[in-house]
Amino acid sequence: MAGPIDTSGIANPADSHEYQDFEIPLEARENIKEIERCLAKSLYKNERMIRDHIDLLENLDTEASNALQNEARIGRNNVTLKHDMEHIRSLLKQLELKLNELS
Repeated sequence: MAGPIDTSGIANPADSHEYQDFEIPLEARENIKEIERCLAKSLYKNERMIRDHIDLLENLDTEASNALQNEARIGRNNVTLKHDMEHIRSLLKQLELKLNELS
């Protein structure tokens, strides 16, 4: 029976000082602020605008979810990203309610 496999030469990305947690890009953060402003001021008057913002948030949620999964594989726990995702999902729910109101 063979002994344990020597993995000492395999690099672990989590050990690298070059690794950085995924963060929501600045442009996406600005889009989120715009969506929050539109919700707060009840500026959503047509379905197209709401659908565009839902698409944007869904894409961002998917990207963040994939990043969280990748980070979990290497033993990272990105609490900030988890919080951002909760906020994005909350905004999605609000937009879906607005869309239902207009339909």
